Amino acid sequence: MNRIFIFLFFLVYFPINVISSDYYFSIIDGEINLSHNNVKSILQDSYGFMWFGTRNKLNRYDGINLKVFDCNDPVTKKRNNNISSLFEDADRKMWVGTDNGIFIFDPITEKFTSFEAKTSQGVGITQWIGDIQKDMDNNIWIVVPNQGVFKYDRTSHKLFLYTVVKELKPSESNPQCIAIEKNGRVWIGTNGSGLFLYNKENDSFAQYLGDKEGGESLLGKNIYTICHYGDYLITGIHEGKLVKLDKRKNIVMDLPFPEVNYKIIRHVTILNDDEIWVGTQSGLYVLNEKTRTVEHAKEEALNAHSLSDNIVEKIYKDKEGGIWIGTNFGGVNYLPNRNNKFEKYFPLSESNSLISKRVREMREDSNGNIWIGTEDAGVTLFDPNLRKFKTIDNLFYKKTLALLVQNSKVWVGYFKHGLDIIDYTQNKVNHFSDKDMGLNEESIYALCEDRYGKIWMGNAWGVFVANKNEMKFKRMDIFGLNYIYDLLEDSEGYIWVATMGNGVYQYDQEQSVLNHYVTGGEYDLSSNSVSSITEDHLGQIWFSTDRGGICVFNKKDKQFKTYSIKDGLPDDIAYKILEDKYYNLWFGTNQGLVRFNPESKAVKVFTQNDGLLSNQFNYKSGLVSSSGKLYFGSLEGLIAFKPDEFKENKFIPPVYITRLSIFNKEVEPGMEGSPLVKSIVHTDKIVLDYNQSNISFDFVSLSYTAPHANVYAYKMEDIDKDWSYTTKNRSATYAKLPPGKYTFMVKGTNNDGVWNEVGASIEIEILPPWWTSNIAYLIYLILFIFLSYIVLRFSMSKYKKRHNERQRLFEIEKEKELYEAKVDFFTDIAHEIRTPVTLINGPLESILEMDIQNNDLRHNLSIIEQNTKHLLALINQLLDFRKVDSNKFLLTFREVDIALLCKDIIARFEQQALSLKRTINIYSPNDEHIIVIADKEGLSKIFSNLFSNAIKYSDKEIDIRFSTDDKYFTLEVSNDGTIVPDDLRERIFEPFFQVKTARRETSGSGIGLSLARSLAELHSGYLFYSSQSGLNTFTLKIPLYHDIDFDIEETDSEASLIPLEYDNGRQFHEIKNTKTILIVEDNMEMLNFIADKLRDKFIVERATNGVEAQKILSLKSIDIVITDVMMPQMDGFELCRFIKSEIEYSHIIVVLLTARNDLPSKIQGLELGADAYVEKPFSFHYLQTLLTSLLNNRKREIELFLRKPFLPIQQTGMSKADEHFLNKIIDIINENIIDPNFNVERLADLIYMSRSSLHRKIKSTMDSTPTDFIRFVRLQKAAELIQEGKYRINEICYLVGINSPSYFIKLFQTQYGMTPKEFEKQNK
Repeated sequence: MNRIFIFLFFLVYFPINVISSDYYFSIIDGEINLSHNNVKSILQDSYGFMWFGTRNKLNRYDGINLKVFDCNDPVTKKRNNNISSLFEDADRKMWVGTDNGIFIFDPITEKFTSFEAKTSQGVGITQWIGDIQKDMDNNIWIVVPNQGVFKYDRTSHKLFLYTVVKELKPSESNPQCIAIEKNGRVWIGTNGSGLFLYNKENDSFAQYLGDKEGGESLLGKNIYTICHYGDYLITGIHEGKLVKLDKRKNIVMDLPFPEVNYKIIRHVTILNDDEIWVGTQSGLYVLNEKTRTVEHAKEEALNAHSLSDNIVEKIYKDKEGGIWIGTNFGGVNYLPNRNNKFEKYFPLSESNSLISKRVREMREDSNGNIWIGTEDAGVTLFDPNLRKFKTIDNLFYKKTLALLVQNSKVWVGYFKHGLDIIDYTQNKVNHFSDKDMGLNEESIYALCEDRYGKIWMGNAWGVFVANKNEMKFKRMDIFGLNYIYDLLEDSEGYIWVATMGNGVYQYDQEQSVLNHYVTGGEYDLSSNSVSSITEDHLGQIWFSTDRGGICVFNKKDKQFKTYSIKDGLPDDIAYKILEDKYYNLWFGTNQGLVRFNPESKAVKVFTQNDGLLSNQFNYKSGLVSSSGKLYFGSLEGLIAFKPDEFKENKFIPPVYITRLSIFNKEVEPGMEGSPLVKSIVHTDKIVLDYNQSNISFDFVSLSYTAPHANVYAYKMEDIDKDWSYTTKNRSATYAKLPPGKYTFMVKGTNNDGVWNEVGASIEIEILPPWWTSNIAYLIYLILFIFLSYIVLRFSMSKYKKRHNERQRLFEIEKEKELYEAKVDFFTDIAHEIRTPVTLINGPLESILEMDIQNNDLRHNLSIIEQNTKHLLALINQLLDFRKVDSNKFLLTFREVDIALLCKDIIARFEQQALSLKRTINIYSPNDEHIIVIADKEGLSKIFSNLFSNAIKYSDKEIDIRFSTDDKYFTLEVSNDGTIVPDDLRERIFEPFFQVKTARRETSGSGIGLSLARSLAELHSGYLFYSSQSGLNTFTLKIPLYHDIDFDIEETDSEASLIPLEYDNGRQFHEIKNTKTILIVEDNMEMLNFIADKLRDKFIVERATNGVEAQKILSLKSIDIVITDVMMPQMDGFELCRFIKSEIEYSHIIVVLLTARNDLPSKIQGLELGADAYVEKPFSFHYLQTLLTSLLNNRKREIELFLRKPFLPIQQTGMSKADEHFLNKIIDIINENIIDPNFNVERLADLIYMSRSSLHRKIKSTMDSTPTDFIRFVRLQKAAELIQEGKYRINEICYLVGINSPSYFIKLFQTQYGMTPKEFEKQNK
C-alpha cells in the first residue's frame, strides 16, 4: 500500500514528460546484404568492426560493406547459423552462441571451431545460448537456459555447470540472463525463481526475490533481461513491469515509467550514465529518472528514418558513442553519436507534426513561437519548447512566399493571391487582394517593416510602400520594373532591395538617393540574381546569389567581395544567410549546409552524412531564434540546431585493408591459388606470382558516425610519388606491377577529418617468373660458361683464317681506294682538259675554214684535228666510265638498226686498220636490218671499244660476226693476237688493267673493256671473252626487247638543242654590233678567245665571276649573258637565278657554257631559267648560230604580238617575270586610258621605277620605247572596242585617250595595216 502511495505521489507532483523522439536512424538490413533481418546479438570487437548475429549467419560490418560468415566447423562437421549471442575474449577470439552450442571464431584465420569442453561429469554445451560474459577472474559465464549456467575457467581450461535454480524446468524455472558488476559480482535472472547472486567463496548462488519489508516478490516472474544501475539492478519482467532491485536491501521498487510496463520487455541497458534504454515489443524507450522524461522511438510508416521495427531484440553502444539497435524484422538501426545535433522535422502521421516538407520563410513572434510558411500547405506555428506544430486554418491560400511579424499580427504573402493578416491574439484572418492594396500584381515575394512603421512590399513587378496602419500601397517608380525577392532595412536606415536578374538597390529614404549595383568587374556584385539579404554584427551587408556564391558589401569603398566555389564553398547557389553568436555565417546551398567564418575564411560543409534531411535548401528559408537556435528550411523538411552545441568528433578511427582482389576477383584464405593464409585484415605481407600482378585493395576507416564522409589517402611505395586522396572510392587498383617488393599504405579520417596517421599497410612481393629466378640465373651462368668455352675454342681455330681474311679484305680495300683515287684523278683531269681542248679546237676550226693552199700545212692541220678529236673521245670515255661507275649513266632507249650502226662504226676504223695492215672480215646475216630497243650512244661506245681493242692487239686478221636469235643480237669480234692467259681472262675487264706484252705497239687507258661490259650490263646484256681456234674472241649479247616499258624516242636528244633557225650553216638574219653580250668565264684564255670571236657581231662585256657580272648588269644594258657554270665567288647557276628573278634583268637571254655534261646539271640550268645549255668543247659556228637564233626568235615573237591585237602576251615566249611586269604596265595604262595626258612620267611613278629604268626595261623586253608602248596599248584597246561593236569609230578614239579621229585612223592603219573601218568589217 505504501509503495502505491509513493508511486502516485511522484506521478502527481513530479509528472513524467513523454515525448516522441527525433532520433534519425540509419538502417542496415537485407537491402545492403544483411544475411537476415532478425538481429539477435551485436558486438564491436577490439579491432573496431561491428558484428551482427542473426537468425541466419554471422555478419561483419565496416560502415560500408557487410561480410557474411557461415558458422561451420569442417573438422567436427558441426554447423549452426542461428546466432543468439556474441562475446570476445582476451585473445581477441569471438565466442559465437547458437542454437546448438558455442563456436569460437578466429578473425585472423576466419575459421570457426566448435567449443567441445565438458564438465568433470562429461556435460557439454549443446543447447541454445542466452548470453556470454566474463568476470574479473578471467572466467567466461555462459547462460544456457535449458541446461543452466556454465563457467569456463580460461586458466585451468575447466568447465563447470550450475543449475542455479533449485529445480531446473525449461520455460518454468531456469536461468535466462546474466549481468556482471564492475567489481566482478555475477547476477543471474531466471524464469519464475527471481534473481541469483554468485558467491565465489562457496561456489554457489544466493536467491534474491526483493520481498523484504513486505515488498512485491519476484517469485514467479519471467526475467529475461537485467542490468546494473548503481546500487540497483534494473530488471525487465518479460510481460510485466520494469522494476529495480536494491541490491543491498533486497527490495524491489517500481520505476516511475508506466509507459514501459507490460510492453514485453526484451532488453534493458544503461547508456550515457543516467539513461535507461529499454527494448520492447512496442519500440524503443529512453528513460531518464533525473529529468523524469521518456523518449519513445517507434516505427512510423511515413518516416524512412524512424525505427525500422517495433520489436527490439538488442541494444549496443560502440566505442564512438553510437547506438546499435537489433530488431526482429527490421535489421539493425544505427543512431550515431553526432556532435552536431540537428533537430529534424518533417511531415508524419501525427497531427502535431510539420505539415509540409517545402519550407519557405520563417519568423519568430514575441512569445518565442516560430511562424513557418510552406510552398504548398499554408502556414504552421511551431512551439520550440513542446516541439509541436499547429496548423493555421482559415487562410486564403496555401502557397506562401513571404512572412512578416508585426506586434500581434502576422502578414502572409501568397503567390498570385495577395495577402493575409493573421491576428493570433484574436484568432482572426483578414485577406487583402491586389486591388485592395493598389498593387499591379498579386504575388507578394518580400515584406519589410522599417523604423517608421512603414511596410515595404516587393512583388514580381516592383517595390511598393504603405504608411503605418494603412493598407494602400504606393508604387516606388524609382526602382523600376523588377522581380523583387527580398527587402531589408539595415542599421543605418538604408532600404536594400534584392532582385532576380537586375542586381541590388540601396535606397536612402531620407535623401531620396538610390544606388544600383550590378555585376561587372572584380569588385562588383558577383551575380545579378540575388535571393536574400543579411546584415551582420558589424553592419556589413551580405547577399545570397544564384550562381555567384555569397557577397559582402563594403560601405566605405562601395565594393563587393565574393566567396564562391574557388574559395571552398560546395556550390555557387546560396540561400538565406544567418549569423550565430560566434559571428560565423551559416547558409544553405544545393550541396549542403555551410558554416563560414568571415575572419579566418574557414569553410565547413555539412551534408546528409552529418544528419541533414537534404543537401538542398530553399530560398529565404532561415531564421535565428531568440534562443540562439538556427532554423533552416530544406526541400525535405525543417532542421534546427544550436551551433554552440557542436563538438568535434575526436575519435581516431582504426584503418584496415578489408579485401584483396586479383584480376578483379576477391581472394580469401583457403582458396585455390590464394596468397592469403589468414584474413587480409590481419595480413602484413603477401607473396604473389608474376602472373598475379593485377591487384586491388579495399580499405575502410572504422568511424561509423558518417562513414560516407570519411576521407582516405593511399600510396604504393616505389609506384606512387604522392598520396592519393578519395572519399567515394574506397579501393585502389594497380595493374601489371613488375616483379619486386612494394608497400601499400592507407590512412583515413572520421567524419570531422581527424586522421589516423598510422593507418594500415601491407608488404607485397611479386615473384619473378621461373626464367628470371636465382636458380634460372645459375643455370644460365653454367650454360654461358660452357658455351663460352666452346665458342672460345671455335674462335681460336678460326682466328688465323679470320686474320688472313681481314688481311685480304684490307688489301682489297686499299686497291679500291687506289682505284677510286685513280678514277677521281682522271675525271678531274678530264674536266680540266676540256677547256684547253676547246681553246685548241676553236681556233683550229677557224683556220680550217680558211682557204689554205699549202697542202703540207693543211695535212698537218688535219693531223691536229684528228688528234684533238681523239683526245676528246678519250676524255668522254673516261667521263662515261665514271658515270657508269657511280650509277649516273642514263640510257635513252629507242629503236636502233644495230646492224647498220655496227657497219657505220666499222667503216670509221677501216682506214686505221688499213694503215696498220690489218684485215677486217665481216660475216653478217642476209637481213641487213636488225632492229633492237637500245641506247644508240651506249652501243656506239661498246662497238668502238671492241673494234679499237681488236685493231690494237691483232697481228693480221680481225673477224667480225653478228647474228640474231629469238632474244638476243650477238656480236663476235675475234683477232689473231696473243692469247690472253686463263688467269687474266676476267681481269682484262677490270678498270685500268692491261695485259703486259712485248709485242704491244699501242697503249690505252685500260678502261675500254670495263666500260664496254658495264654498258652491256646496263642493256641487260653480256660481254665475255673466250679463246676459239687460236683466236681471241669477245662476244657481245644485247636483248632485242625489254620486259619493262621505256619511253621510245624517235629522234636524237641532241636535236632538241639545235636552234630552229640553224640550217646547214645558214642564218636567218645577220645581226651585227646591235646587241650587247656579257661573257662570264674564270679562265682568262677562254674568256678572251670567246670575246674575240664574238666581237665582230656583238658589243662584248667581260667578267670573271658572277659578282663582277652583277656589277656590269647594274651599269650597262645587256642583251645576252654567256656564263661558265663552275666559277669562284658566284657560280653560273647562282648568276642565272639572280638574272631571272630580278625584274630589271629577267628579259636577258642566258646561255650556260660548261664542261659539266651530265643530265642533272642540264636540268638544273633549264629549271633556273637558262635559255640554252652548251657543253665544252663546242663549235663556235654552232654558238654564233644559236645566239642569232635566240635573238631572232625573240624579235619575231614581239613583232607578232605587236601586229596581232588579240594575241595573248603568254605566247611571246618571254619569261614569267617579264609577263607579270608587262601585264602590270598594261593594267595601269588601261586604268588611265581615257586620259590623253597620261605619259611616261606618270607611268614611271605608278610602277615605282625611274624613267630611264622603265625605258631600258621596255626597250629590251618589247623592242619599243615607253611612249610607243603606251600608244600600242591604246590601239590594242581600241581594237577590242571595235570588235565589241558597241561604239562608233569617232567615240572609240576618245575612249582610248586620242583626241584626234584622223590621227587615230592614221595610227591604227600604221599599226595593223588597215583602217578601223576595214578592221571592223573583217571582224564582224
